[in-house]
Amino acid sequence: MRRFLIFILIIFLIQSIYKDLSLSTEKPVERQESEETFVQVIQVKTEPGDTIFSIMEELHDGARFKRQIILQDFQKLNPNADPLQLEAYKFYFFPIYNISQ
Repeated sequence: MRRFLIFILIIFLIQSIYKDLSLSTEKPVERQESEETFVQVIQVKTEPGDTIFSIMEELHDGARFKRQIILQDFQKLNPNADPLQLEAYKFYFFPIYNISQ
């Protein structure tokens, strides 16, 4: 019985060492697409019912981008505006992305 327990402990030890060595300690750095594809800014006057996403689709001929990136870039350009509740007939700055990438 004692040999069996020692054998099991050795198996667990080998397994934990393998797991520790096989896992990477470095986390991959995520590329921020907005920094590379952001090329210019345009000022747009909103109409009733406009959303940040509908305006971005119009500006980019229906192309879609990640919502999080659009929100981040919009907030950088309009720090005092709420991107989820645009006011009608107000001017906002919108990012124009390079679609060719």
